[in-house]
Amino acid sequence: MECHNARTIDRSSVPDVDPEEAWKLLTQAIRERDMDDVKDALAKYLKAYPEMTYVELHRALRNQKLNMWLIATERQLLHTFTNMDLQGNVGKKYTVSYRFSKDPERPREAPGWPATEDEMVARLADAGEIVDSGARKCRNCDQLGHASKDCPEERFERDRVAIMCYNCNETGHRVRDCELCLMGEDCSNNND
Repeated sequence: MECHNARTIDRSSVPDVDPEEAWKLLTQAIRERDMDDVKDALAKYLKAYPEMTYVELHRALRNQKLNMWLIATERQLLHTFTNMDLQGNVGKKYTVSYRFSKDPERPREAPGWPATEDEMVARLADAGEIVDSGARKCRNCDQLGHASKDCPEERFERDRVAIMCYNCNETGHRVRDCELCLMGEDCSNNND
């Protein structure tokens, strides 16, 4: 949890492709507005250029006048998640999303949207995609940093849902395990 070194990004499952070919695939996917193909081509391009940043990628997309924008917005993440940039640095403030328009799609997105090109670029410098932070969260005390089996707090017993048979109205078993049914009694509901 205390480690602030960049994570190693494993791109071994991404096929090796010539960077120019990967850029052509990316351009085609953007023109076809196919987000799955965009992300696939982008993974190939980033494998060829592992030092590429979001800012550099954004500028390359703008220079080519492609209808793809990297939009960085501030999101409230669960404690067990963080934002990671393309080099594996975690703890980034903004979350990147890939969009086919520079404008928000929904009115509720507008307040957190970057207002200018300069703000868009500034946010991308401190942005990443959502990943698991690797921090364990204890189910016993709800604190980060350890698992429930290692919790220093006293064990907290949670209320369990009681299983109830709707045939005999007894707790502790289901109708499929009801002794009345197993003994050949009428399994219709015995609510008299």
